[in-house]
Amino acid sequence: MSNDTQAYDLAVVRDLLLAAFTADDLRRAILYTSRPALKPLIHQFSAGDGLAAMVEKTTTFCHRQDCIGDLLTEVKTANSRQFNRFESRLLAGGAAPADSSSGTGNSMQGSRSVTYVTNIERGLGIAIGDGAKVSPSKGESNDDSAGRNPGK
Repeated sequence: MSNDTQAYDLAVVRDLLLAAFTADDLRRAILYTSRPALKPLIHQFSAGDGLAAMVEKTTTFCHRQDCIGDLLTEVKTANSRQFNRFESRLLAGGAAPADSSSGTGNSMQGSRSVTYVTNIERGLGIAIGDGAKVSPSKGESNDDSAGRNPGK
């Protein structure tokens, strides 16, 4: 593990991965990485995974293994143009999710708890979660979803 001490905005990391890679490119980047913390990630991918599923598995794995920094270094090496576009937004700041080590936010056995909201591929809804579990919102009509707030 790289022992990342910085809190990253996982929604921005996801958007970066979606912009920087195709499914085949992401699979190759992980398969041929020289970073030991990322090598086991290749076993998380299934043959039928599309880019959105691979990005979700990648960010979840890297968040749990505390190796987002290694992932970002890999992305910068593979596609520096896209990395540079997103770099200023990668670190969680201001109203960003709390680091559980500071004693605020939700704590799960001492690991950082990050809540994010991100778009699902092809605009089918939004995903709200903590990196471990995502609750996708199907493309429901406004009448069906009125009054519900899945984030609370």
